[in-house]
Amino acid sequence: MTYTLSQAMLYLAKTLGGVEEGVATGGSTSYLIDTNRREQAEYWAGGTLFCLSGSNAGSVDIVRQYDEAGKIYVDTKTSAFTAGNRYALAPPKFPKHKLRMAINNALISVRVLSVDDTLTTEADKEVYTLPAGVKNILRVEIASNISEPYYYRMNYGWYEIDGNLCFRADVMPRTDGYPIKITYLSPHSEVINDDDKISDGVNIDWLRWSSAVWAYRDLISEEGKDNQADIELMNEAIKQEMIERERMQGSWNNFITKTCVLG
Repeated sequence: MTYTLSQAMLYLAKTLGGVEEGVATGGSTSYLIDTNRREQAEYWAGGTLFCLSGSNAGSVDIVRQYDEAGKIYVDTKTSAFTAGNRYALAPPKFPKHKLRMAINNALISVRVLSVDDTLTTEADKEVYTLPAGVKNILRVEIASNISEPYYYRMNYGWYEIDGNLCFRADVMPRTDGYPIKITYLSPHSEVINDDDKISDGVNIDWLRWSSAVWAYRDLISEEGKDNQADIELMNEAIKQEMIERERMQGSWNNFITKTCVLG
């Protein structure tokens, strides 16, 4: 399953705790109202509103104001909230920008499978300069046809050195113009917008715990190191992240063994 940033932030918020879900009884372009809510005024102010259904589904908004009538004010939207819209509220302890920052901090350590097919063969050429950003190659395939369908075939006689893809003389391409498909590991791109996609190769359970560790670290650095409850929660998140990391690493090693042949 492909997760968006909004889904990952909600998953993280639920892991951190305090999330409440509900169904709107009405609204406008600037607020969602749920008359069933009973919290005191400004309880959710500074928190995060996740829109789960309706025309605003998938959007994540900062709660600008909250009153005892159950009105949740946000920046003006293009579409109005209406009765029946499902939503979730996360408390202001971990606001939207902190959730997003924690997820991106976790993703910094992730390498994902990427594919580049911009190179083409040149007859009897052994060394090809790799395109910018292409490194940590796992697999090299060369097309059997110049045009689609390409019918790529694995090449086993290559190595990567100093930004170059090199072929052994006995297996280097002998003809011009055939696409070269390179599968490699690249850093995960930063996710900014609510609908930005997180790579399918990222284990969402690992991501939520790794992000939780970053969220607690950030909170503790702001509040001071004497908040024992948050320290204990962070330590628990560290343990869970290690468990998920081991599972993810096992799956990754199995994937490499089965599908990627190193030169």
